[in-house]
Amino acid sequence: MDENTPKLDLRDIPEVEKFIPHPALPWWAWLMIALFSVALVLFFVRLARSKVATAESIRAKAYHEAMTELEKAKSIQNPVTLATTVSLTIRHYLALVFSDSSIFETHEEFLSRHDALARLPEPSRQQISTHFQQLARLKYAPVEESRDLSGLIPQAIELIDHLHVIKI
Repeated sequence: MDENTPKLDLRDIPEVEKFIPHPALPWWAWLMIALFSVALVLFFVRLARSKVATAESIRAKAYHEAMTELEKAKSIQNPVTLATTVSLTIRHYLALVFSDSSIFETHEEFLSRHDALARLPEPSRQQISTHFQQLARLKYAPVEESRDLSGLIPQAIELIDHLHVIKI
């Protein structure tokens, strides 16, 4: 009996690495993503810093403009014109620094708006309201020409100085 055994030709196991799909990105793509992420973070940090600087520069500019306007208003003799100028100066400062819409409102509209200057502490809001009431009496009530208005501008300067130091 002649047994012919078949010759077994066994092959080595092939490399399977080339058959496995690689879902990962190549190293250079990860590097690009990392660099882009760092650049994006730096951009937002710089943007945030510039907004803070811009807010501070707006506050400083508004303060300087208000003080200049109040200095010019010292020469005004008419009580109604003086009260109107002081009121507009303060309202303009509030509009620039606190983004308040009071510059376009009447005194009654400002008082009836409950969210007016809500970011300010209550004593500051009360001080502004009291000052605006005084200005409204001068603007809208009959005024005798002999009324002493010498304290009006120093009060406005004191109010703006007080508002300027408040950090919100």
